[in-house]
Amino acid sequence: MEKISTRDYNLDLIKFFAIIATISIHVLAPGANYELGSSSSKFFILVGSFFRFCVPVFSMASGYLLYTRDHINTKKVLRDIFKFLLFFILAEIFYRFLSCLYIKYYYHSQIDFIAMKNDLMEGNTKTHLYYIFIIILIYVFAPVGNFLVRRENGELKYLLKAWIFLALSLVFLVNLFDLKGLKIIKSYELSGHYNYVFYALLGAYFKKYKREIIKKNIIFYIAVFLLSYILLVLTIFMTSHEEINLFTWHSNNILIFGLAFGIFGTGMKIYLKNEKFKGFLKLVSQNIFVIYIIHVAFLDFLSIHKLTYINFQGPEKVFIALGEIILIFIISLMTSISLRFIKNKIFAN
Repeated sequence: MEKISTRDYNLDLIKFFAIIATISIHVLAPGANYELGSSSSKFFILVGSFFRFCVPVFSMASGYLLYTRDHINTKKVLRDIFKFLLFFILAEIFYRFLSCLYIKYYYHSQIDFIAMKNDLMEGNTKTHLYYIFIIILIYVFAPVGNFLVRRENGELKYLLKAWIFLALSLVFLVNLFDLKGLKIIKSYELSGHYNYVFYALLGAYFKKYKREIIKKNIIFYIAVFLLSYILLVLTIFMTSHEEINLFTWHSNNILIFGLAFGIFGTGMKIYLKNEKFKGFLKLVSQNIFVIYIIHVAFLDFLSIHKLTYINFQGPEKVFIALGEIILIFIISLMTSISLRFIKNKIFAN
């Protein structure tokens, strides 16, 4: 009897969108150095705003799977948290090792281990690795999140609406328009990472009420994404004066929420029929964590050797950045597949 697959390939598609967006953000990052008002800075804002959904969407995907399980094994959650911490330590060691190699053999300079130690003591780790701590936070709240999602009867919707209004909308507007009379609201802000637990709850809400949610026309989700994107671009242009103001990109707010909500809903509505493409999405999804961790190493290599070409003055030059995104994604995917193969071989014996 043929086994029926219960895999959610639409979630794999959404995660594929998110990893491409992540790589794109990092490849296009040097665009922030262009003079405000130049065609390159305008293109940087237009394209960069499009991809800001990546980390919220990853968080939603985590909650979609984790917070909707039939049972949460607390011991397994603790083991997973320990595993993520180990991944963080190994990744930081890996990037520090690469840095030492570049300093010694490319720049021909002396390695200052004391400065490196002080840098670590100040908490200055590889920037993109902060995502690991977001995942850890989502796992820490897994028992509570799972209990809430499984037992709630409308309360989750209320909680998410309160979060969207207070944390994502009201605080954002207070900061954006400098509403001094409402500055007291900032007193209730936490570090910001708690927002990703709510994104995880939002992902769980998508799964629990999937039948009702996917009844909405795909045009609705695309419209939410495009409206959020347009408002995000306008906000960046309006708040940028002497230099590009990226506050809206780097904060949790209603516009970033709109991008994440729109792309997640759109991904859920896309009908996937081609088996080869579904197999590709499954492969990417299985390797996505390592792709996220390791892709910056290849980007650093290109940057250090001055092989990156961020120039937006003409379509043919834009395609070079697009080529870099595709190249880094393919190399990162192949590296992850190779590492998984080696690991399986080692532990099989």
